[in-house]
Amino acid sequence: MPAAIYLIRHCQAVSQAPQAPLTPLGLTQAETLCNFARVPLAGIVSSPYARAVATARPLATMRALAVATDPRLIEHNVCPDDRPDWRHHLARFFEDLDYALPGGETSHAAMTRGRAAIETLFELDAPVAAVTHGKLLTLILGSVVGGYSLAEWQKLTNTDVFRLSRDGGVERLWWGESV
Repeated sequence: MPAAIYLIRHCQAVSQAPQAPLTPLGLTQAETLCNFARVPLAGIVSSPYARAVATARPLATMRALAVATDPRLIEHNVCPDDRPDWRHHLARFFEDLDYALPGGETSHAAMTRGRAAIETLFELDAPVAAVTHGKLLTLILGSVVGGYSLAEWQKLTNTDVFRLSRDGGVERLWWGESV
């Protein structure tokens, strides 16, 4: 079987802050994610944000694997401040990949770093789970197969799992609260 990257959107969290923990439902989702673990995994890498690491931890424990972190998997940095109107700008982030709020990151920059992380994982030539965030996951998938936009981001759930193959194939394997 060719190597695959299993892109996982983190489980439900209390907020979008980097240190935000998972909600009680999110903790249950992380445990339920272990049922997905029938696929072979040689490693688990995660965004360093607390909600992503907490999503990966039960799966890693079950598999006796360490959770490596990669800062390239952090969420798209829309703006450096807690800006309540950031959702108002979402469509533009997906329509104009070079758009950024003051002090923020363009979608193109986020996509480039996320895609670089995935390419590094493919170099391992082994199946790896990568836990990341919704907007970045959508941008990565868009960079691979195109057509991923605001509408696709809005369809994501906590948690989602996509299988990404080296040849660019993408398959949504699991979403929502049950396996």
